Parts: sequence; C-alpha cells; structure tokens
Amino acid sequence: MDIKNLLNESQYEAVVNTEGPVLVLAGAGSGKTRVVTYKIAYLVKEIGINPFNILAITFTNKAANEMKERAEELLERSINGMWIGTFHSICVRILRKHYSSNFTIYDTQDSVNLIKRIIKDRNLDSDQFKPKSIKNRISDFKNKGMGVKEFQEFAGSDFYLKIVGEIFFDYEAAMKEANALDFDDLLLKTVKIFEANPSVCEEYSSKFDYIFVDEYQDVNDIQYKFIKAISHVHNNLTVVGDENQSIYAFRGANLENILNFERDFKGAKVIYLNQNYRSTKSILDAANHLILNNPQKYKRELLATKADDEKVKCYNLMTGDDEAYKVLEIIESLKDSGEKYSDIAILYRTNNQSRAFEDVFVRNSIPYEIIGGIRFYDRKEVKDVLAYLKLLNNPFDSVSFERIVNTPRRGVGPKTLGDLNEYRLVTGKDYFETLSDIGTKSAKQFGEDFIKIREVMNDVSLSELVEIVLEKSEYLKELKVSKNPEDESRVQNVYEFVSYVKEYENKNPESELSEMLNEISLLSDIDQSKEEDKVVLMTVHSSKGLEFRNVFVVGLEEGLFPSRMSMEDEKDVEEERRLFYVALTRARDRLFLTSADSRMIYGQTIYSKNSRFLEEIKDFVEIEDETVKSKVKTEGKPIPRPTNFTGKIGLGAKKEKSGSFNIGDKVIHKMWGEGTVVTLVGDDITIAFPSKGLKKLKASIAPLTKK
Repeated sequence: MDIKNLLNESQYEAVVNTEGPVLVLAGAGSGKTRVVTYKIAYLVKEIGINPFNILAITFTNKAANEMKERAEELLERSINGMWIGTFHSICVRILRKHYSSNFTIYDTQDSVNLIKRIIKDRNLDSDQFKPKSIKNRISDFKNKGMGVKEFQEFAGSDFYLKIVGEIFFDYEAAMKEANALDFDDLLLKTVKIFEANPSVCEEYSSKFDYIFVDEYQDVNDIQYKFIKAISHVHNNLTVVGDENQSIYAFRGANLENILNFERDFKGAKVIYLNQNYRSTKSILDAANHLILNNPQKYKRELLATKADDEKVKCYNLMTGDDEAYKVLEIIESLKDSGEKYSDIAILYRTNNQSRAFEDVFVRNSIPYEIIGGIRFYDRKEVKDVLAYLKLLNNPFDSVSFERIVNTPRRGVGPKTLGDLNEYRLVTGKDYFETLSDIGTKSAKQFGEDFIKIREVMNDVSLSELVEIVLEKSEYLKELKVSKNPEDESRVQNVYEFVSYVKEYENKNPESELSEMLNEISLLSDIDQSKEEDKVVLMTVHSSKGLEFRNVFVVGLEEGLFPSRMSMEDEKDVEEERRLFYVALTRARDRLFLTSADSRMIYGQTIYSKNSRFLEEIKDFVEIEDETVKSKVKTEGKPIPRPTNFTGKIGLGAKKEKSGSFNIGDKVIHKMWGEGTVVTLVGDDITIAFPSKGLKKLKASIAPLTKK
C-alpha cells in the first residue's frame, strides 16, 4: 500500500504509529474515518495482523458498517472475522458466551414499562415517582459503573431517593427473573464479569492485539472501564476524538476521559489532524474563533483546504414566524440555483423548534424530513409484533408477556394476570406453559399454539416464523377487521416489518431470531434515516457526524441557544458552545445563522436578546438586521403568512375547509396525489392515499382540492 501518497502528513503519522497508545485529535472534517480504515488495512496488509485479532468500537451501527466497508475496499477482501461494532453489540457477543445465551434486551420503553408496573404494585403516586425520571436516574448510576447498593448508599435518609432505591431494587430483581438486560446492563455486566473473572478479561485482552475506539470524547465512565480492561495486555490502543465536539454530558459522557488520556495510558502519543476537507475558510474562521472562548488543553485550529465561496450570513428577525419565512425564502433561492433539497439542513437546539418550519413547508409544498421523530420500530404495532418474537425467544420475558397477552383480547384482566404471574413463580414454568395450564380458554389456546411454535422455530426461516406468529396470535386479523381507520396504516406497518425480516434473512441466511432481535434493539435514529430529496430538520445533537452543503442554524437567542438550563453553570455553557461549534462545522459550502427578537414558546410571546455565541463570532459573519422590515419578501412577492392565509396555498391549490368535504370524497393533494376522505372531525380530515396510507391533515391548511 502506497499510503504515504494517499494521506496527508498527520494522517500518515497516525496510521504508521501502530504500537502503544495513540490519541488522534481529529478536528471536524479532518478525515478521522479515513485514518482508522487505513490503519486497519495497514495492520492487515503490511504488518500481517489477522483481522480476528483487531477490535474496532464505534457509537453507531452506521459508523461500524462504513468503517468495515471502507477497510474491505482497501484490502480487496472480506474482514468478517474482525470484531467491529458498537459498545453494545460487542458486549452482547461477550455476554452471550459468559452470561446467558438467550437473554432479552429491554429497550428504553420496555424498561419504563417495567418501572411503571413496579410503581403500581407498590401503590405509589406515578406523578411523584415518574417512571421516565426514575429510569434516567438508574441509567446514570449504571453508566458510572454503579448499581443498587451504591444508589441506596447515595440516597441516605432522603425519603424520595430511598423509595427510588427500592424501585431500583425491584427493577433489578424483575430483570433477573425475566432473564433480561437493559442497554446500560450490556456494558455494566460485561465489566463486572471482567472484574469477577480475570481469566475472561485476559481471554479478550489477549485476543485483541490492536484496538480502535471512535468518538472517544463521548465515552462515559463504564465505557472507559471496558476500554481500559480489554486493552491492558497489548496496550495497542488507538482512540480518535475531538474534545471540542464533546456534546453528550447529559448521556453521561465524561470529557475528562479524552483530556486525561496521556495520564491514564502511559507513553501515549498525541497526533493532531487539523486539515479540514469539508468546510470553506469563512465557516472555519467562525468556528475556530468561537471555540477559543472555551478552555483549551490542546490548542489548535482547523485549516481550510477549500477556497472561499460565500461569507457566513446571519439574519436577525422580528419573530419566530419571520425567521421561518426567511429560511423558506433562502431555500427557494437555493433550489432555483440548482441545489437539491437533500443538500439543505435546518439545525435547532430543541425538537419543539421544528413546528414553525413544518407549518411553512406544508403551506409552500416543500418536502422535508424530521430526523428524530417517531421511528418505525417505536410504532405500537411494530413493538407489539416484536414483543411476540421476544417472548418466543425468551418465554420468561415478563415485560413482553404483559404487553401482548391481552392483545388481541384473551380475557386476561389484572386479577388473571396476577394469578398467572403467581403460578409461574411457584411452578417455575415459562409463560406459555403457564397459559396452557391455567389460562382462560383463548389464552390457553394461545399458550398451546406458541409451545408448538417454539418446537419448530429452528426449522423454519425467520420470515416464515413471523408469518406463523401473526397467524396464530390473530394480531393481524384483528387489525384487518377493525373499523378504526388508523388500523389500516398499522396493517401496512406490520407488512413492512415482514418485508424487513425477509430482507434481513436474505443478508443473514444463518442468523437466528435472537440475533435479529439484537440488531433491531440496537438501531438508532440516524441509522434509519433514508437519503431522499427532502430538506432535513433535526436537533444539533442528531446532526453529529453528518454534513450538508447548506446549513441553517436557527433560534440563536439567549435562553434557547445556549439553553436556559445551562446558563447558571459555566461548564454547561462551555458544552453549549461546543454544541454550536458542531453545528457550524456541519456546513460544507454555505452557512446561515438566524435569530428572532421574539417567539412563541409554550403559548407565550418571549422576548430575547441574541445569543452570546453570535457576539463571539460577529467579526467573521455578515449580519443583516431585518427587524425593521414589516414582512419577509421573496423576489418582490410576499410569501403567504399564517396571519393572512387566504386565497392560494402552496403552489396554487385552492384552499378548502373541512365543511367543504364529505366522507367518501375523492380529493387531490399537491404531494400525495389522489385520495379518499375517510373521517372528518372538526378541522381534522383523515385521507387514505394508495401510495402513502392514512394521513391526518388540517383541512384549512392542507393543499387539497376536490376531484
């Protein structure tokens, strides 16, 4: 491999320094993935290391897949023997061997549901003891490597925390009884196994001659312990990160881990990647100057390799609505100049900021996609089917059982459920056997059917198994006969899930049910996004790792960005500044910043001053103050406004009110074509589109005309 001519000097240095601990400080857009993949290829091709002895850890499945594909392209061979994946997926592999072969992974909602049940069993007030809040407290402790005992010591004599500690105890007992682990357990249990069984730790630390960790600035305490343990034998550890992009403190990320790398890993070499291949000089000048306002251990600046094209532009508007229409005006101008919608991203600090932009885009027929909305696997019907499969995989899974035992209805109320659980605990039988023994008539049939399915589940394909489950459970049948129009789209989602299973088994012909369930459990929002020609709206946190030709960063006011909650602690403000730095460095060619003097928040008009971050970069942006203008214009024509929304909508569709429609009417929608009105409630109209399923719209806003 002639890597010297394929990499810049710093990248080359990072690749060929293979022995001992190496910290690669990789600025935004500096080619960190390129360094990691070239170093893996270099180890295999030039040094002769077996891929089986290399471990690479990432934070997302998408990053792991990209890393693997790029390394295989360089090597022109498969590296299937190499361990490459997220912290969670790597730990699952270890736990399947050293903890249990068939445990269930509880996602966040499963855990919350279990905590809800415990709160109910204890007759506690769910308004005082909020399940999600308690789940977050438990998660925080586990991410620090601590469990129930440590939490109860921390609680001391505090009444509320003592009760939370008791809920934590019950939660852990129920998880153990169900042979289930939550996401936090995957790492915690692995580290505990390493600590309790040094020979197991030695097995994996000896196995992996070389270890890579991506996004090291986001590592939390338990992840750090895992890395420290698994790398101790050979000590050939390469971590890649950027302290200026550490933005996940709220998830437990500890910035000190990257700052103290040289202290924690003796003899570590630090290599700087400062050449940026993404953004223009104007964008980098603003980003570099911004981050200098934070304390700097590794002081450096990103160097542009692209010529300047346009200055960073900043617009100060009168209201939040004005801001949305200004963004629309610029997007339409970009589109007219040949830009794709998919090359445009709008980044905001909090999810609720999307509403104003969504309203404007709907009115003006701008296609858009929100990253971080309701995911496919979070939809009720998909979670129901997954619960059936989880229970089939692990018939002691109490959360999955309680989710579906009466879906569809099988005459299992709270009392019957209590009797079933008591019988199961006394006899030690699984849930299907319990139903077969003492269930109601329909529940008994359900139990007997699934006992038979478990007997043949290893003899049929995954897609056949899913179809059998849907048939025997009668879940799909109930949706099909339902009179609820929403259930039509639920049927389509179930069929879409079956399609997923078929695609999965085509790619993984030897895979078992537990492996497929693991993959689904570990999917993330960003992993599921599809590239289409739509404007992308997302929080800055969701944008991490992405890039776009044109980026808008909106809502740049004190109390919004930086957030109000951060403003009392300078450390929190520093994290907000790093978050803004991440936002700026998502842009390749054009960067637009916007703020508003006032906006509607929680039903009230709030007046704010511009973000301090704008003040910090004011010498590097072109500022346009539009607060003196009465309305935003595009090429001399007023854009339709919410306060004067009559006449034409979007691209000229005639506006109709709900009273103008009747159930059964054929209508034309500007984006989705012909559909049929199925329900009318006030201004809400539900339409069945052949290609899109059911859509619930506002009749007074949606671009609809009668056929």
